[in-house]
Amino acid sequence: MNRQTTTFSQSAVILLAVFCCVLWGSITPVIKVSYQYFHLTDRDTASLTVFAGIRYILCGAVGIAFGVVKNRRFLRPKGTSWGMVLKLALVQTFIQQLSFYISLTHVSGVNASILGSLNNFFSILVACLVFRQEKLTMRKLVGCALGFAGVIFINISQGSVAAGVSLAGEGALLVACISCGASYAMIKEYTPREDVLVLMAYQFLLGGVMLAAAGFAFGGAVHTAGPAGYALFAYMVVMPITAFTLWGVLLQSSRVSQLSAFGFVSPITGVIFSAVFLRESGKVSLLQCAASLALVSLGIYIVNSGEKRAPGGRGPCTDTRRQKHAGPHPGGEGLVSHGSRGTEGR
Repeated sequence: MNRQTTTFSQSAVILLAVFCCVLWGSITPVIKVSYQYFHLTDRDTASLTVFAGIRYILCGAVGIAFGVVKNRRFLRPKGTSWGMVLKLALVQTFIQQLSFYISLTHVSGVNASILGSLNNFFSILVACLVFRQEKLTMRKLVGCALGFAGVIFINISQGSVAAGVSLAGEGALLVACISCGASYAMIKEYTPREDVLVLMAYQFLLGGVMLAAAGFAFGGAVHTAGPAGYALFAYMVVMPITAFTLWGVLLQSSRVSQLSAFGFVSPITGVIFSAVFLRESGKVSLLQCAASLALVSLGIYIVNSGEKRAPGGRGPCTDTRRQKHAGPHPGGEGLVSHGSRGTEGR
């Protein structure tokens, strides 16, 4: 049975999508600072994986607790939904995060930011070519190319793009990007059949257990911190369940490509947050930030313009494939408006 689809006005979708992407952009400097409090280093991949695993276990627990308070009953996936939860846990949390942490010591910050934004392209390709949720058009490719150019422009002065490619570096990061991009299309496919909060909370919980188990298996350890470190960790726990649940709700009534265009906002806001909180502002000018955001905004406009509007102006018309198999969705398949987290932490 299909679940009721929540729809938003065009302006609400834009604001909520940008809000999610800003949250994802904020996580990189928060993680960097938290490593200092927890005495973690980039080279201690096993302990970083344990750290990520515990984070996502608690993230899932927070989501379940919120669902209990909101619905006044314990929420769990339907029997037919456990397969979807397991697939998302493997792709979105375990494979993506494990690949990301493996790549940490082998990829420069500039390369990671540029390559990480490729997940927006992959999300569109998976949605169009694998799940066939929409058509692949030149407009979508051009819009994403402009967003990618914005990411390159703001990062190019941070240092030279490192030459050379390694399997453990760029190769692992590419796997993380593909996993991240595929998860967006999977969420779009699964949310009509299961509550978004239930889906996100349980996949984070299960994926976190997988990550922690892998980290401990390779010698990782739990590190402690003071009050400031735990405060940052609390933000890192609450942020993913908030952003991804909201993102899942948006995906119920929006096309993957329309939301993916917003993903290029994340690495740019990440640079801005890093400049403010990590004092990494020496080589980034206000003009650069403005130009990069202009390129991303233009890309978002191109991807979202030219769509046939549904009656009432609440979004593009529904996908005929989905109508055939799942029945019509209230308000149509797609509102204007996704995003990227880089690949970390979202």
